[in-house]
Amino acid sequence: MVILKDVHITEAAIYLDVAVFSFDDTQRRVLAELYPHYSRLGAIQWFNPERDAESSTSWLQSEGHDMNTGRISKFNGK
Repeated sequence: MVILKDVHITEAAIYLDVAVFSFDDTQRRVLAELYPHYSRLGAIQWFNPERDAESSTSWLQSEGHDMNTGRISKFNGK
């Protein structure tokens, strides 16, 4: 199952309050689907550097202070 393969990344994002930069859109999609049942997942900031170049660059330039960009809770699966 995809969620188990990268569970350590998800745990770190939740417990250490760090953003995730990963090319794994499948994991992000699964987390977005689980978010309605596990609200803590919605706070994770997940960026695919290839697909989210503009928003990830903006987040980095803000030194991580842009707390709304890249949220799992806002991911639409596209």
